[in-house]
Amino acid sequence: MIGETKIKLSALCVNGGVDDWFKITFDNWEAGKIHLKSEWRPLMIPVPATPLINAAGVAINSLEELESERKERKQRWQEEQAERAR
Repeated sequence: MIGETKIKLSALCVNGGVDDWFKITFDNWEAGKIHLKSEWRPLMIPVPATPLINAAGVAINSLEELESERKERKQRWQEEQAERAR
């Protein structure tokens, strides 16, 4: 064993997954980092449509769209910052 880290299981299934670096420790000393990337694909189980379920689906789609837009804006901002640094 080279070390250990703790990751919330919920982090693997929000916003489509995780793409992050985590510190590895061994005997309370930093032993390195590990890059963990996951893609969340929930099991699709057919359920009867109700107004509440439809509203939840709309909300989830809206959150996914907002997260996608946030990532695009962050990328553009990083590119602008890199351009200004030149």
